[in-house]
Amino acid sequence: MKNAPVTPTFDERTVRELAVLLHDLSDAFRCDRSDQAQPPTLPAAGWEAMRAIVGTPGITVAQLAVTLDKQVSNISGLVRELTARGLVTRRQDAADRRYSYLYPTDAAIRDKDLLETTWGRHLHAALEAAPAEDAERLLSTIPTLRTLASTLRLIGKRAG
Repeated sequence: MKNAPVTPTFDERTVRELAVLLHDLSDAFRCDRSDQAQPPTLPAAGWEAMRAIVGTPGITVAQLAVTLDKQVSNISGLVRELTARGLVTRRQDAADRRYSYLYPTDAAIRDKDLLETTWGRHLHAALEAAPAEDAERLLSTIPTLRTLASTLRLIGKRAG
């Protein structure tokens, strides 16, 4: 007879504390303007959209809205702003002109790289200030955090 898998139980307050801490870390990255090589200022939703477009060239506005869990009308406005800034180009579908596909420009790819490099520099500085064993433990969680991010995206898509 097989043993049933054991479902772990988690203390609700500890999980809540982790969720708040992850959110605070995200805010800390966006708020730190100490690096001189900052990419252009965009609202957080603009960076989120641009990173998704760079990661999925040819995505439609509707697909982007689903990916970001936003209303299509909000994403349309965001895409107009990104297009006006020269970060995104639209290509209409040759067979059905109602559809257009979004592609990052070279500037968007460069800015995304600059943004992520800036994040890396900030985190590097913080890790250097931390005790070595804490920094090593944190870096060892990268695979687990990557899985958590993917799982949260899947749960969000199922809920929407």
